[in-house]
Amino acid sequence: MAGLNAVIEKKTDLINSETGYPMLSNEDIQNIKDREKYIKDNIKENKHELSKIPAKAAKFYGSFGDFSGEVNKRIFYIVSAEVEQKGLYYFAQGDWKNAEKEWLKVVYHSELALLGLNKIYSYQQRYKDKMRVLRTYYYYARDLNWDKSKIESIEAQRDQAKAFAKEHKSADKSIFKNYDQFDSSSKEIDDQVANLQKNLEIERETVVDLKCFDRDIRHGKSAGFTKIVWHTMDDKRVCDACRAKENKVFSMVDAPELRKFKKKHKACRCIISFY
Repeated sequence: MAGLNAVIEKKTDLINSETGYPMLSNEDIQNIKDREKYIKDNIKENKHELSKIPAKAAKFYGSFGDFSGEVNKRIFYIVSAEVEQKGLYYFAQGDWKNAEKEWLKVVYHSELALLGLNKIYSYQQRYKDKMRVLRTYYYYARDLNWDKSKIESIEAQRDQAKAFAKEHKSADKSIFKNYDQFDSSSKEIDDQVANLQKNLEIERETVVDLKCFDRDIRHGKSAGFTKIVWHTMDDKRVCDACRAKENKVFSMVDAPELRKFKKKHKACRCIISFY
């Protein structure tokens, strides 16, 4: 990421004749283009590593806890990497309008997008819009549990941008009327993040449920019980498949099949008793 951040700040005398904005050399543009395979491979790797976390978090029957930072970092990369790369490609060509369009989609999940938008809005004298970017940058750093000094530095930059925007109100060329308008482009990506987080939590709950089921079966067998009784939570959330098993009695030899049902039925809340 550090290398890409440097691309944003790279000085150039080249200007896109159609847009009037600075652009990078053909070599730089090609280097950015060549990163596409690397990004796709990295996304695949992050998905693989993310799939391991529910089991790690469930080891002691707990929540994600200490893994929350890693979870968010990997999810943010998965949903934003290709979009931020596309924005960088446009930016390098001096097509800042399309760069902004792409980066606004991932503004809450990409440091590169935040730095790029900050550069664009500074150049275009969009002072309030820059303040909004720095506000978002602050939340991004905080959510990823960055070093306290780095977070405080971003917070100070945000406050400075706010004061500058107020002082130069008459010269401000900001486009967005409010934060809701600024945030609107990120909804699709935000929904993807929320779905990934939800699915990951379901996987964690499923792992915990299976651990509890295995523990209960071991205890039941050691106590000499031969029958298993299925119990639902008996509320509106109970599905038809589980309700059909309510108070149904199974033999202990049916335990493997019941476990398969629970594994397939993600985050099942049903419990078992014995006699």
